[in-house]
Amino acid sequence: MQSSKSSWGLVLIASSGLIVACSSSTKRSGVEPGDGAVATGSGATSSSGGAGIGATSSTNGGATANGGGVNGGTPNGGTTGAGGATSSGGATSNGGATANGGAGTGGGGTITPPGGGDYTASGPPDFGPNVFIFDPSMGDATIQSKLDGIFADQQTNQFGSSRYAYFFKPGKYNLDVQIGFYMEALGLGASPDDVSITGAVRAMAKWNQGNATLNFWRLAENLSVTPTSAINKNDVWATSQATALRRIHVTSGGVNLFDPEGGPNEWASGGFIADSKIDGTVVSGSQQQYLTRNVTMQQWSGGVWNMVFVGNQGNPTGTWPGSPYTFVGATPALREKPYLTIDGSGDYSVVAPTVTQNTTGISWGATAAPSTTIPISKFYIAHADKDSADTINTALAAGANLILTPGVYHLASALAVNRAGTLILGLGLATLTPDQGTPAMTVADVDSVTVAGVLFDAGATNS
Repeated sequence: MQSSKSSWGLVLIASSGLIVACSSSTKRSGVEPGDGAVATGSGATSSSGGAGIGATSSTNGGATANGGGVNGGTPNGGTTGAGGATSSGGATSNGGATANGGAGTGGGGTITPPGGGDYTASGPPDFGPNVFIFDPSMGDATIQSKLDGIFADQQTNQFGSSRYAYFFKPGKYNLDVQIGFYMEALGLGASPDDVSITGAVRAMAKWNQGNATLNFWRLAENLSVTPTSAINKNDVWATSQATALRRIHVTSGGVNLFDPEGGPNEWASGGFIADSKIDGTVVSGSQQQYLTRNVTMQQWSGGVWNMVFVGNQGNPTGTWPGSPYTFVGATPALREKPYLTIDGSGDYSVVAPTVTQNTTGISWGATAAPSTTIPISKFYIAHADKDSADTINTALAAGANLILTPGVYHLASALAVNRAGTLILGLGLATLTPDQGTPAMTVADVDSVTVAGVLFDAGATNS
């Protein structure tokens, strides 16, 4: 993957030999969850263009895009642009997106909002066979049966090609949502509390005798969970790297970051929680290192080697090197990961948070953070079993944003992102694999490209 200006967040890089090149010359190897990008696997290397810890994309110091805002429009002044989002000044663009609070500026220039583009899809969205859309009216028993069947396949499927996403429409559920390899659970509400799951949303390590050091590749976001003692008194998220909890509200109990049923094998090594509220205690247990960013929690307990807290509320006490804790009081600058929502009419949208600075705690409290809402019609929805690099590039060239539904996309050439403001969102850890030695993706010298929720996997030929 090659990029000249935009940077990356919640991008997962697997296998050896794949290089992610962004605007900064700084190289980061190993695993750094949430700090611009997540890199995992032997020899994987990534670099970040300075979007701030946990950022999804950057706007390169506020440089003007396309000769003065969005195709001639000025986002912060309220001027209408030809393909962009509604500005903070309240005017609506022809692209149909709405900004709640504006795009913001930096460095004296205007910032291109995410979204926009001249593309408009026809017909209802088709998320493909590996996205399961749940509604409370389906009944908990029916939903639980489907969840159990998929988890049985994915619990040990560490190197498999199956990918899955669960969509939970707003409402109340009583479920045990177990998340295995290459799985993502998403609430579709405007707030995490719009989707309430009593039971669990959890990642355990029973398949590996309680050892969670291999529990990679799983995500959950934008929902609330009330743990029950019949399952686990605390919710359990026993993972090690290449995982994330975002926009999660644990309403009682707390969260264990290791498998409490693992006995002498209850090891865990790394993870990332952002923009989440934990009403109880986060128990790190055997976790060796962890990053939390903009988390509001009652308290944090424990730590082994290196626990980093950025922009949190409810941090533990102690300082390095006497304790394994490192603190950053406020998150200097970030753009949270975009997320899907559905409204009362059944219409889907993607909400793309805009840049914020010097923040602490969650973005979805009493006052929502600035964001841009992009109708689903502005997205080309790709399917791994139907689409190629050519078909996706045709849509991108026509001005589309892009949703990659769950699956492995084998690419004969690079995905070419050339339009400022393009938003690319993967579902269920959608995976891009270049088969011919090309980059998986190239990004031109344009502002505000957002890439989130995508796994880049090296192919047999070095790229």
